[in-house]
This record gives sequence, C-alpha cells and structure tokens, in this order.
Amino acid sequence: MTPKFIVFEGIDGCGKGTQVELFCNRLRQNNIDVARTAEPTFSCVGGMIRDCLSGKTSVSPEELAALFLADRIHHNASPFDGIEKLLSDGKTVVCDRYYYSSIAYQGLECPINWVADMNLSCRGIRKPDLCIFLDLSPEESLDRMKNSGKALDSMESDLEKSAAIRKRFFDCFDIVRQTDNVVVVDASGTAREVSERIWERVGSMFNPL
Repeated sequence: MTPKFIVFEGIDGCGKGTQVELFCNRLRQNNIDVARTAEPTFSCVGGMIRDCLSGKTSVSPEELAALFLADRIHHNASPFDGIEKLLSDGKTVVCDRYYYSSIAYQGLECPINWVADMNLSCRGIRKPDLCIFLDLSPEESLDRMKNSGKALDSMESDLEKSAAIRKRFFDCFDIVRQTDNVVVVDASGTAREVSERIWERVGSMFNPL
C-alpha cells in the first residue's frame, strides 16, 4: 500500500492525542508501518513557538503565524525525520495538528485568508491525504480537560474562545473543500466509541490489508 499522510485536528480537549495513539495502533495491527509526529515540532523554531505559547516570549500574531509556517516547512523537509523522508521510507505518517490549526487559531487574530494562503500556496508544505477533525463542543472539551486533572491555561478554559476556534476550523474547511479530504467525526462518547467511528469512516483507505 502506498504510504499515506494523515492529520488529526480538533479544539483543545477533544481527545486528539488519545485518538492519534489508538489510530496508530490500529494501523500497526493491520501490518502498516506508522510514524507518529506532531506540530509544533521539536526543532529550534518549534521551541520558539512553545516559548511564545507559554508566555515566555512575546510576539505579534503575524510573527507567530510565520513561525508556525517555518516550523511546518522544516517538518516536511527535515532529512532525518521529516514528513517527506518518512513517506519515502514507506511509513504512513500520522500527525497531531497541521496547517488547519494555523488557519483556525492564528486566523482568529490575523486575516484568515492570509494565514490560509501562505500555508496552502507554499511549495514546501505537503497536502495531507486525509484530515480527521474530531468535533466536540467547547463545554464537553472543557469537562474532559478538568476531569483529566490538567492545569488549564487561560485559552483552554475560555469557552467563548474555544467556540470561536471551532467555528474557524469550519471556516478553514470551507476554504479547502475543493482540494483537501476532510472527515468530521463526532468525538463525544468513550475513547473506544470514537475510535470505532473513525475507523468506520476511513478504514477503507487502508484496504485491502
């Protein structure tokens, strides 16, 4: 089977990390070689992004959007563990967040079409074969994060902002509807129930196994 590039997206607290892990395990059970990755990366630019998100460093919304773009180009092109290298090695790549998150999150404070254009028109950024969006209400997402015992930052606990980001994701999907394969999955219920919903929707991509 030709290796595929799969992206998982969703608002904070939707269960994305759990579903990425379950999905990777499902692929491995079906004898598919998988590489799991995420953004921001652990490159020097990824470290700068983490400093910005934690408040350690202050940058403008435009600078942050540009940092994500630079990190994404590196994520694609790294000769050691980049997306292109992993795919050429025969691995299906499963990524936690990609340019959809930039368009949704940075698109709140920057013009959304500007953020979209600089990502979608960049030759160094590969288009995913599939984006799986885990759709969960901000209220349910917040409850999950509280129940996990995680210390929440101001953005994660802001229901109004989470609702705006969720809307921005759907604005993003409107922008890419002619070019990208986006599957929206109801992320409510148990982790196992959500995992089965995902496989019911996209498992045929990996047949015959």
